[in-house]
Amino acid sequence: MKEQEQQEKLERLNELYWTPQEHGLFGSTVEENYNENPYTPLAIQDKKISVKECNDERYRLRNIICAGIYDKKLGDIVFEFSSLDTNKDSEKYAQTISDPKLVSFKACDVDSKLITNEDLDAKLLSNPKIPFKRE
Repeated sequence: MKEQEQQEKLERLNELYWTPQEHGLFGSTVEENYNENPYTPLAIQDKKISVKECNDERYRLRNIICAGIYDKKLGDIVFEFSSLDTNKDSEKYAQTISDPKLVSFKACDVDSKLITNEDLDAKLLSNPKIPFKRE
């Protein structure tokens, strides 16, 4: 039981490094006040961790896997976390530099092949949609 508790604690801690945008990508919700800064991780908004520490941890955890629909097929979708703006003089300091990046898709079909970034067309991704998408 101790190992399961540690795993749950680690997963909860990892969620703190996500931004409201990334939470929305997976269908989870955050308290409304966090949405005022959709590109800033929750742990930074709560002043629980420095921008550098959060950016380092995000790099370590850089890929997010979720279920989704691509080209009308259900499967596993991998997104990559964006780095944070670590320039203290920037007006975008502590925010992600870009939206989550679609990295790969693998349909649930037994015979399906992994589709990687070079062959992916973001227009074929019907679910999940990226919330707070930048123009």
